[in-house]
Amino acid sequence: MFSFLTRFLWDESFELSHRILNVVLFSFAIFASIASIANYFTKEPLIVQVFAIIFVIYFAITFYIARVKKRWKFIAHLTIWVSFFGISFFYILDGGLFCGNGYFFLMEIAVIISIFKGKQRIFYISVAVILLLCLLTIEFSYPRFFHHLTREQCATNIFLSFIMATFFSIFLLVLFASQLEKQKNAIEVLSKQDYLTGLLNRRGIFEKLEILLASLKEKDFTFSIILSDIDNFKKINDKFGHITGDVVLKEVAKLIALSLRTGDILGRWGGEEFIIILPHANLQSAIEVAERIKEKLTSNPIKYQNMLINISATFGVGEYKKELSLNKNLTLIDNALYKGKSEGKNRVIASN
Repeated sequence: MFSFLTRFLWDESFELSHRILNVVLFSFAIFASIASIANYFTKEPLIVQVFAIIFVIYFAITFYIARVKKRWKFIAHLTIWVSFFGISFFYILDGGLFCGNGYFFLMEIAVIISIFKGKQRIFYISVAVILLLCLLTIEFSYPRFFHHLTREQCATNIFLSFIMATFFSIFLLVLFASQLEKQKNAIEVLSKQDYLTGLLNRRGIFEKLEILLASLKEKDFTFSIILSDIDNFKKINDKFGHITGDVVLKEVAKLIALSLRTGDILGRWGGEEFIIILPHANLQSAIEVAERIKEKLTSNPIKYQNMLINISATFGVGEYKKELSLNKNLTLIDNALYKGKSEGKNRVIASN
């Protein structure tokens, strides 16, 4: 039951503001229900009890519209204005600041921060602050306009409003902050990932190389790099189309990955080029890996839409030379790759 409720409220297919609004509306419906029950037992004025029930109905209906009908942006704006009215109404009829009603403005601001962005967030926070200041001014200047509660009613109000407003505000802001961090991490991962193949992109590869080179300063080990380029890839695009070309790139990436060890690093270097980093592998081991990949590619034509597309690739291989810079090492391996291209393709060439 709890897992179903969580999935229902927190559907990952919705954007963050929509998910938080669903939680807010559902929670407000629960809070309004609790308040209705409390108002009955504390013998609040009839108008307060009636409005509390109206708010239960309102939040239930708007939750349905936002969650099921997905008209969440309209509901978000409507709910903020309705909340402003509701908070002000209960502030006046439920004892004002000294009976704990100021806490609900903190909750309102937490909701605004979690749902809105930019100028809308600033605008609604400003409205909340101005509204609270106006109510405080009226309360201290014209106290007769406010309904005064008994000491017992006031104590109950303070307790309930503090518990609901404070803890819900903390919960909402923590939830919002954690989801922002999760989104930031996801964006960071995507920024290092090739959108087509799912492999590391050039930025991600350079980050892995930097880590490897930092380890190389502390420990004495070797590693090798392989650059590969799909042969005649332009002809594949021209003959079968770019969509087919994308399929070829993805399938080649899978075939290469199947030939690597756990801990080896594979990335898309650009276009139809791939890069492989082999930690703890000397030149001879790297050549053997490249030869194995070459054979796997030529012996596994790619099937797409009742077509068989024969593929091959050329490889430049080099063991990392500590006395040279990273760029110089990559240049030497790149030169080996293009030497293989000029000598007839579908071959493995070691760098000098």
